Formats: sequence, structure tokens, C-alpha cells
Amino acid sequence: MSNTPKLSRREREIMDVVFELSKVTVRELTERLADPPTDGAVRTMLARLEAKGLLKKTSRDGRSTWSPTTSRSRAQRTAVRQLLRTFFDNSVEQAVSALLDNPRDMDEKQLDRLAKLIEQRRGRK
Repeated sequence: MSNTPKLSRREREIMDVVFELSKVTVRELTERLADPPTDGAVRTMLARLEAKGLLKKTSRDGRSTWSPTTSRSRAQRTAVRQLLRTFFDNSVEQAVSALLDNPRDMDEKQLDRLAKLIEQRRGRK
């Protein structure tokens, strides 16, 4: 999954549910999706996500389930790496600077948590 495929809003919504449940049926998805599409539309989107390499389908006793091909944390790291390459010339500093540009985007608690993460990364606790 070195190149993160582009996902529609609905595909991202489906992936969120799949990551949350670790495996899903069409019925479970339609129960959890906002303004759920038809079962056929859900099956089409699942097939697309499978073709993109993000889901794998398992059939057992006439019942199909879909599960992610990678963990959420790994998918997040891949997406962040692609974001850094695409918009920030592979610079974490540029990305963090862009996040910190607007003081209303982060409150003091979030800034404190970030500072703590940076200190932990430096090896201090």
C-alpha cells in the first residue's frame, strides 16, 4: 500500500466502520452508515475497496465479510507520508508549521499533548 488510493467520502466512511469492527457484513455496514445506500451500492463500494487493495473478502457458509488488509495505524502512516510528499516537500516541520499557523486550530491541551509527544520522542519522560 505504498501509494494510498484516493477514496470518496463514502469509501472513507466505510473504511472507518471496517477499521472499527475489524470485519463487516453488508448488513452491518448499512446499519452504521449515515443515510445508507442500497445493499447493491454497498457491495459495489466494497468491491472497489477490495480492488484498491484496502479490503479482503472472505466467504463462509454463504455469508461474506470484508476486513482491512492493513491496520488503521499503518494506513494512517502511509497517508501521512503521502501528504508530506505531496504538499510539504517531505518536511514534517513544514506540515507542523501549517497546522500551527492558525491559533484557533489547536487549544492549549492539544499543544501540551504535542509538546509531551515531542519530549518523549527525544527520549525524555
